Amino acid sequence: DPRDFFGYDLIAEIEDRLDQIFMSNDWTDAKEDPPLHYPALMLVLCNSGNVNPIAEHGDRVLDLMAIPNYKAGERYPLGVERAAMNALALRCLQDKFTTVSTTKKKLFNHAIKNLRCIYSMQESDGGFGTVYTTALAISAVFSRLVAPPKADPFQFKQAREWLLESQKEDGSFGSSITFTSLAIGGMSSRSIYLLSKVNC
Repeated sequence: DPRDFFGYDLIAEIEDRLDQIFMSNDWTDAKEDPPLHYPALMLVLCNSGNVNPIAEHGDRVLDLMAIPNYKAGERYPLGVERAAMNALALRCLQDKFTTVSTTKKKLFNHAIKNLRCIYSMQESDGGFGTVYTTALAISAVFSRLVAPPKADPFQFKQAREWLLESQKEDGSFGSSITFTSLAIGGMSSRSIYLLSKVNC
């Protein structure tokens, strides 16, 4: 139970860390991106059924996942990773806000912008440079509700072939269990945003 993990409330800790990031800056006109783990924290909270940050601060907490400084087709350090984690967190939240509202509209628009960014950074060989980045991009695209309008189609077949070519002789991908599990997720047509639905 993440609310009582050997006496620790992990969900409260994650919510506190997300809140610290949000309160650390006036993100309205920020020139820098929030820490890369911000959307990961949001995804964990969402998968646990917790949308308290939105209830507490309003949908302004979503603006930190809007990548306002990104332009489709341009490369950014950790740009695909950031856009993919944003898209995954936003997609999870879309399942929580199903009635028509400004929050739902913002979730949709931010998700589309992140997906468009991912699509535009796919390389001609189908990959995104590393096993980790390629697997995250595939997972984010699998999570989408709709394809971004006016974007080149995502090359699933080539992305998966790129992953297969990166597989080692021992069957693993990359340098860790994490990379291997992400790569397997990319091959299975299931997004990691569905982790909360896995019965362990």
